[in-house]
Amino acid sequence: MSEFKKYPSEYKDLDCLKAALVEHGCDEIEVHSTPTALKSYWGRNTKVDVSARNGSKVFGFIKSETGTYDAMIEEDGYTRATEKNSTVRWMTDLKRKYNEQVTTKEAKKLHLTPYTAKKEIVVNGRKITRVQYLSN
Repeated sequence: MSEFKKYPSEYKDLDCLKAALVEHGCDEIEVHSTPTALKSYWGRNTKVDVSARNGSKVFGFIKSETGTYDAMIEEDGYTRATEKNSTVRWMTDLKRKYNEQVTTKEAKKLHLTPYTAKKEIVVNGRKITRVQYLSN
């Protein structure tokens, strides 16, 4: 059985969130003026302010009272059993891309030219690329 699970976040900038979602591979992103039903593959639904699709996976974001956009992601028993922490990895990667978008946007406001220093490192046997934003 599937259900939508809420993941609190710190996403405040809608433009940066949309850009991060596109960079993360989402092909359909919709911003709704009022919370709109998001229907999953399994027929469950929840109301969201922002909906997104990545292939066959649908998810959304609800604007909280504090102004942040909290993720609503559908999970089912099969997903939890076969892909432990897949949602956490997905959210971590989205957060990194969101933070890159916010940093670039803030640098432009300050008339700085950000550039990236990429360094590949190994953490717990996994090769990851560390991105650091610097200014001239």
